[in-house]
Amino acid sequence: MITTRARTVVDLARDSGIQTGVVALDAFLARGERVGAADRRRGEFPPEPEAIAARRETLAEIIESTGHGPGRRRLLTAFEWATGLAESPAESLATVGFHHLGVEGVQQQVWIEDRHGFRVAQVDFLLQSRRLVIEVDGLGKYASAADPNLMRRDVLLDEKEREQRIRECGYTVVRLTWADVIDVHRFRRALMRMGLL
Repeated sequence: MITTRARTVVDLARDSGIQTGVVALDAFLARGERVGAADRRRGEFPPEPEAIAARRETLAEIIESTGHGPGRRRLLTAFEWATGLAESPAESLATVGFHHLGVEGVQQQVWIEDRHGFRVAQVDFLLQSRRLVIEVDGLGKYASAADPNLMRRDVLLDEKEREQRIRECGYTVVRLTWADVIDVHRFRRALMRMGLL
């Protein structure tokens, strides 16, 4: 079903840069018509592949109906790169960076398992061939609800323990911030430090 929100997302992706387009398309593919913080409950992510496929089909219909014109190539690129597996705009921007810089084999929202096959953690990005986990951190993840300027110690400790469990499974963990993914030159330098470029 084609909706006003779906049309708005396509218009935004066509009229904006690729970064904004992928962020908007990813958000629609991940959540559909729902918007706002209430719809970001942890248990709902990532969405089922069938839901992403249905939403992608809706967007494809709209894109097809827009015809050719200014911004179409940008729109098609953003549509190709959007996966619906980005849990945040920062993750969408990282996806754009990987494509832009030609880094292949990057998987999103992958479960890391220990040697017994037990799930340890779901990670933002994985390059299995290098046993490299890339996590994209926003400050909102750690901020206190009472005072956004304060960090939640319990969340920081949980994240540190989670990272240690991933490392014990034989993976290297690298963390990127918003500043790393918003600037393609900084992103390139980060990937060079990881040995990916």
